[in-house]
Amino acid sequence: MMSRAPIPSNFWNVIGPRYKQVAIMPFRKKFLIDFQLMQPTSLELAEQVELMRAVEGGVKVRTALSVFNTVSVDTESDRQEAERAMLLDPIYSLYKNE
Repeated sequence: MMSRAPIPSNFWNVIGPRYKQVAIMPFRKKFLIDFQLMQPTSLELAEQVELMRAVEGGVKVRTALSVFNTVSVDTESDRQEAERAMLLDPIYSLYKNE
């Protein structure tokens, strides 16, 4: 399940493990053509997450856990923070000049 709200919710004041979604989604051309023909679903409209349309349409979605910390980039200040973090990242330093 994908949501813009925390899952599980804190309705009962009990918090279980939560994960942050980082989406790297490769698609084949045929899927994208088929996807655009699918009608939006009730979950997609409720959550404003387009991938719910695919899930409700029977498309398998794979996920994987990552141990890496990530930074969301939604604003100019987020971008600047991400660039600062990249300068300290030992892996980035191996590729920054390519």
